[in-house]
Amino acid sequence: MAEQFCKKCGERLDPGATTCPKCGAPVKKGMSTCAIVGIVLGVLFVVGIIVVGILAAIMIPNFQRARGQGQYVQCQSNCKNIGTALEMYSTDNSGRYPDSLDKLSPDYLRVIPTCAAAGENTYDKSYSSWNEEPKKKKKAGSSFGSSTSKYTFYCSGHYHKAVGVGANYPQYNSTTGLVPR
Repeated sequence: MAEQFCKKCGERLDPGATTCPKCGAPVKKGMSTCAIVGIVLGVLFVVGIIVVGILAAIMIPNFQRARGQGQYVQCQSNCKNIGTALEMYSTDNSGRYPDSLDKLSPDYLRVIPTCAAAGENTYDKSYSSWNEEPKKKKKAGSSFGSSTSKYTFYCSGHYHKAVGVGANYPQYNSTTGLVPR
């Protein structure tokens, strides 16, 4: 064991002494306060990083799910807006729907909306409209009513899988309206 000296007066100390025999100053044993503070701060820093990492691992998927849910709700709203514009177009055009969604703007929609998850218009690709012929009466052999125009469209692609929705949803059609899943 190395010899120890009093930090106050420089007197040689006996092994195991708790005070200096010359000046009576207490003998410090162990680590300095500065070293202890440094170790404690280092441990707290490492623990803090671990806690932040755990919180991030928990929160990031929740934020992504919430963002995906918001985008899906916006896409459903886009479908409803397009459906409303299609009905207004039909009212102005003798019950017929347009052959493409482009004919809705700028009179019925300022622009065709974009799916927030895709960042583009995903509805044009899937839009289709058709006319159904009226049913004929069985006895007289004549038709009754007029032909009916129908349409359907959906958000094309796998853009809403973050919220558990399959490809090509939400869908919208002239018969049932919004088909969310």
